[in-house]
Amino acid sequence: MPRSFGVCDPDQKRRAEAANQIGGAKPVADLRTILDDKSIDAVTIATPDHWHTPATLLALDVGKHVYVEKPCSHNLREGRLLVEAVARTGRIVQHGTQARSDEGFVEAMQMLRNGVIGDVLIAKAWNIQRRRNIGSAQPSSPPSELDYDMWVGPAPLVPFQRNRHHYSWHRWYNFGTGDLGNDGAHEFDMARWGLRVGTHPTSVAICGGNFPSTTTGNSLIR
Repeated sequence: MPRSFGVCDPDQKRRAEAANQIGGAKPVADLRTILDDKSIDAVTIATPDHWHTPATLLALDVGKHVYVEKPCSHNLREGRLLVEAVARTGRIVQHGTQARSDEGFVEAMQMLRNGVIGDVLIAKAWNIQRRRNIGSAQPSSPPSELDYDMWVGPAPLVPFQRNRHHYSWHRWYNFGTGDLGNDGAHEFDMARWGLRVGTHPTSVAICGGNFPSTTTGNSLIR
């Protein structure tokens, strides 16, 4: 069977732009159109976080391989469902912690393995970026080019609001995971890699709060 490829987005403008960038790609609005196409062997999931696991599970169940962006899941339970689905279907899932493929990081980890700094007992990870302020907004009608029901998908339905749409969804609990799940997925992975950690933690402690300001947008809003 001839192979085909497509781009999927519930936002008509965005999927048209993507299709133009990838010559020959078929633009579709509904992920199920891609999943039903037997000529497509694998999919890349680059959606808001709340869609990562549901879309990956759907793809696995119809026999497709998956590259899913970080974080691979919106919560721990979803992550475990992914592991179970991979074992059940025999398909390949790659998680988007692409720093693992960076030559510099690979070399650094090999240096740790070679004992350059001795025994590694502790690792610390931090992020010093200052995110833009997402501003304030009131519920409104979604843009005409957006299938908002499809965009929300498996998340609790809330009215459309322009500051929780497209990139700003990272800051909303229903759709994103804040910077812990956004860039933290990379930093935590580097720490675990350096420590050779391959299992879940036995305990977790956390402190912090919700600190919105006029200069940064790192808060996670419920």
